[in-house]
Amino acid sequence: FQADGVYARVVSVAGSGSIAGAVSFAVARVVNTVNGRAEAAIRGTSLADGQGVTAGGNVVIRAVNANVIEATNIAAAVSVAAGGSMALSASAAIAVAENRVGTSVFAGIVAADVSNSRGVIDIDARSTGTITALTDAAAASISVAGTRAFGLTGAGARATNSCTATTTAGV
Repeated sequence: FQADGVYARVVSVAGSGSIAGAVSFAVARVVNTVNGRAEAAIRGTSLADGQGVTAGGNVVIRAVNANVIEATNIAAAVSVAAGGSMALSASAAIAVAENRVGTSVFAGIVAADVSNSRGVIDIDARSTGTITALTDAAAASISVAGTRAFGLTGAGARATNSCTATTTAGV
């Protein structure tokens, strides 16, 4: 389980009786990577050598891998400019999240002798990957002036999520 929270906030304020300018910029970036391997196996046993596996009931071989990523990534930028004759204001916010889950799960019998007098041989391999990502960006720009007022704002958010797994159950 991996949880991250990244928050970027910025506020820029300028005031003047003549010319005022304000600039803001915020960047929030989060990168989560979870890789793992889970294995449950009976390997290299031989009944002829007296090292095999003999059971009076069920034989259960189970490998389970579960990965969870929860990521919150927020960027916000605000700029305010007030001037008597001219006011300039700019603002930008960028939020980027990259989340990756990659696992390998194996359950099985490899080059081994396994016998049971009653019951079953149950081989189970499971892999789950869950990614929950909240990525958001907000920007605001306010300009007030007696003659000329300019305002510019921008916001961008991107989340890239991938789950890759190799899951094998076999004899």
